[in-house]
Amino acid sequence: MIILVAIAGSMARAKANSVEDFTFYNYSEWQIAYIYVSNHASHEWGPNILNGYLDPGNRVKVTWPEEPGVSVFDLKVVYTDGRSTTFTRGYDLSEISRINLYHRPTGDWIEWEQ
Repeated sequence: MIILVAIAGSMARAKANSVEDFTFYNYSEWQIAYIYVSNHASHEWGPNILNGYLDPGNRVKVTWPEEPGVSVFDLKVVYTDGRSTTFTRGYDLSEISRINLYHRPTGDWIEWEQ
């Protein structure tokens, strides 16, 4: 899987964007070191999609070439302090354009928009 990203508005594009492209917003209080995206059916994470840290309040545009037959993915977020959170319910990225990460005392959660 080839993944290209852009942070805070500057756009990096793959030659062929896919319907699985999305923008990830960090609405948590912590800096993110790594974000991994993986096919929901896989037991291995893909490469880190960040080219640097993602600060609170910032966003990253995630693009990659289309993967026919694959649209359901999981995400893993690793913060700069080493904590991590996984979201493995299977997100149909062909129907999602924006993912928002939030934090509360009981844990992290994401919301998405079409």
